[in-house]
Amino acid sequence: MRHSIRRALAGAAASAGVIALAACPASAAVAGQAHHTSVPCDTAALDSAISGAANGDTLVLAAGCTYQTGGLPEIGTNLSIVGRGATLEYTFTTAETPIMSVPAGVTVHISNLNFTDGYSVNSNASALATAGNVTIDGGSFTGNADEIGGSTIENTGQLTVRGVAFTNNGGEVATGGAIDNRGQLTAIATTFTGNDTQLYGTGGGAIVNDGHATLRDDTLTGNAADSGVGGAILNDGTLTVVSSTITSNGGLSGGGAIYNDGTLTVLSSTISNNVTSFAVDPANVANGGGIEIAYGTVTLRNDSLSGNSASDGGAIYNGDGTLAVVSTSIKSNTAGTGGAGGISNKTGSVRLRRDFIRFNTPVNCLNVHGC
Repeated sequence: MRHSIRRALAGAAASAGVIALAACPASAAVAGQAHHTSVPCDTAALDSAISGAANGDTLVLAAGCTYQTGGLPEIGTNLSIVGRGATLEYTFTTAETPIMSVPAGVTVHISNLNFTDGYSVNSNASALATAGNVTIDGGSFTGNADEIGGSTIENTGQLTVRGVAFTNNGGEVATGGAIDNRGQLTAIATTFTGNDTQLYGTGGGAIVNDGHATLRDDTLTGNAADSGVGGAILNDGTLTVVSSTITSNGGLSGGGAIYNDGTLTVLSSTISNNVTSFAVDPANVANGGGIEIAYGTVTLRNDSLSGNSASDGGAIYNGDGTLAVVSTSIKSNTAGTGGAGGISNKTGSVRLRRDFIRFNTPVNCLNVHGC
């Protein structure tokens, strides 16, 4: 089924990250003068530099170097890491620790650094586990795998990613192929491509949000929940999506793009060509090709939803939530026989205002006043 639903998705290409150089944090003065340390292309040297860093130091990695590691020392001081296109590549050890860990109370700025091939079993993160305040500018997370829980990044603190590419991350029983957020997340001009969760009903092919998250100017393409819901995003918290594109994702059991059980606001964004397993086999019952609302509150404003498909609610399926749709185009979405291609409302409430809802098949709406 995993391969079938992937064949139903459009192909996607990952975007390159935006590179930004780090600046030493102002708090560096607490421990005296901060230092810039050039780290040679040697993993032992990197371990030593992290362990010996003073508060506010900057580590400048060897340009283009691949540092092979079974898990770096925990970062214990406020630190900037200038990656210069270097890669942290996980090499298997019995420890199965994240490539990088940041505890609470620590501030870290990372620029132009790549994380690849992280692996975890019964762990919370394969690439980065953070309870601190972490900002990542540029770079990428590629091919990181999680089994029996975990994600590529687990955030329980404050995380900002800008111009980062998340590509082909995820794994069996993963909670969010790229990011599992239980803190505060901001993602800006970032791409999520080909990430997935597999087996036993796990969802959120790219992102699981149980905290507060804002996505702005992002692109989520070709992600999949291969046995669960939320092909791109599973939201149980508070999520705002602004000026973003969510296209060609697949949620096997529902919510081809987004599955919502919390508070969701989508502004000036495009949700298109997302599918559920209905696209593979019309006998499958899987609702909400664009968005499935189980419970909670969803507000759409100035958005476009098109080309999505599901057994019911090709664009939107509202189970028992509260939905407000304002100045939004919902057209050319598809549902199965007896369903609504545009909006299908089961027992929730729907309010429409100045919307364009046309050309959906077999009908535009079910149980929606004014449609």
